[in-house]
Amino acid sequence: MDKNNTVDVKKAFEKKLKQIFALAQYKATEALQTAQQLQDTGQLARGSRAGLKTDAMGWVNQTEQAIRGIRGYAHRDEKSIVWGLFHTVSYGVQLELANNRKYELLRPVIASEKKEYIKAVKEVMGIK
Repeated sequence: MDKNNTVDVKKAFEKKLKQIFALAQYKATEALQTAQQLQDTGQLARGSRAGLKTDAMGWVNQTEQAIRGIRGYAHRDEKSIVWGLFHTVSYGVQLELANNRKYELLRPVIASEKKEYIKAVKEVMGIK
């Protein structure tokens, strides 16, 4: 392979990486909408908003701040492209881990987006 072909291959690969990073950024920013959709379809626990009853820990989901506060990020370096989610509420870790994960938000959102993201990455890379 001559030098010109090497440069062309590197440029093509860099273009694909930029597309994958753009997908990661899109998935990260789409997190709030996905969380709301999962909650609306009953795939995320609504807490006890309807009856305003408390659970064993005394938690009442009146404001849905945790769902509205989900944020995403995307990061790229020389070796990886990563996207993920985080809470902006101080009790986010408790939501994710307490009560046998009854009120978790992040894992179901990531699980719902992961398959679609991997499929899109494979399409960009030309993998079937």
